[in-house]
Amino acid sequence: MSRAGRSLAVRGAWAGVNCNAVCGDHPAPHGAVGDPGAVDPTTRPLIRATDPTTRPLIRATGPRRAGVDLAAADAADVDFVRMILARDTATPQSCRKGTKMDRSAPPSHDLLEIAVEVAREAAATAHRMRAEGVSTVATKSTVTDVVTAADRAVERQVVDALRRARPADAVLGEEYGPGGGGPAGPGGVRWIVDPIDGTVNYLYGLPYCAVSLAAEVDGEVVAGVVRNVVTGEEWTATAGGGAHRAGTRLRCSTETDLGQALVATGFGYDPARRAHQARVVAELIPHVRDIRRMGAASLDLCLAAEGRLDAYYEKGLAAWDLAAGGLIATEAGLRVAGLRGRPAGPDLVVAAPPALFEPLHAHLADLDADGGP
Repeated sequence: MSRAGRSLAVRGAWAGVNCNAVCGDHPAPHGAVGDPGAVDPTTRPLIRATDPTTRPLIRATGPRRAGVDLAAADAADVDFVRMILARDTATPQSCRKGTKMDRSAPPSHDLLEIAVEVAREAAATAHRMRAEGVSTVATKSTVTDVVTAADRAVERQVVDALRRARPADAVLGEEYGPGGGGPAGPGGVRWIVDPIDGTVNYLYGLPYCAVSLAAEVDGEVVAGVVRNVVTGEEWTATAGGGAHRAGTRLRCSTETDLGQALVATGFGYDPARRAHQARVVAELIPHVRDIRRMGAASLDLCLAAEGRLDAYYEKGLAAWDLAAGGLIATEAGLRVAGLRGRPAGPDLVVAAPPALFEPLHAHLADLDADGGP
């Protein structure tokens, strides 16, 4: 290695040294030193400690800090290394043998980066499997609540990818339930995945189905992505960072008159619940421009987020239906809540611009939209 290269190796690796570079028996989380997927330049070392050209200089093996062949380095580089060592005089407690794997959450934009990569690969798999023909159709709660081999294959793919990226995290999926690294403790991350939202559309070849993936920390969704399996449209959001599609920040509808609002909704699978929901729609439709029922809650929320729908409501959503789309809608300016002060959840989700929320809420409460089976 040249003198300049050796200097860069010493300074780059030590400038980026952290707990995971110091202790080789602890894998670096996504975005940490030694991770080529890191996006923050302040946390990415100039030279990876695993690069064979730098191994004589940087040896991240065990709790010996990272051994440096100072004889091979120039005096200025030796001084630089000694400065870093003086700053980090003790091995961090979290790096000592016997401590638990770090479950703390990285910044939401790092979680979103993981989610987008995983969701794109999952959507590609779902698209390919649909082109090859849907197989192994089964039912879940009722005979109309279907699941395909693709739903299960895509969810397995997502869980496996998340385990590789962040093995300590928990995962909740629609088809297989809890999976991954166990329950998320305080400050830990739980991923919430709907492998194919809109399975009936997917089964019939209708272009309205999506992969939905969100990251939750301490009960709050902090990052989410929804990707249409057929069209490739993709919506993303981070808590406090806004919602986006194709690089454009999203803002919800500016409509202020409920009578001019295009409102989306959905129906459950139980016949008695459907009958109740149909009665609500029949009473609501005279008070709005029109109703749309397209069959994928995550996409309904995303369309409302960018104003292609004015509002949305539905009873019976599970966590995987709401997590990513709900964050995207909220970050685009929609008010997302339940009825009578309750949070959005299985009883009812209402997503509407502030000017439309109260009048829509009033009608839905009068119609007992969160009641019935």
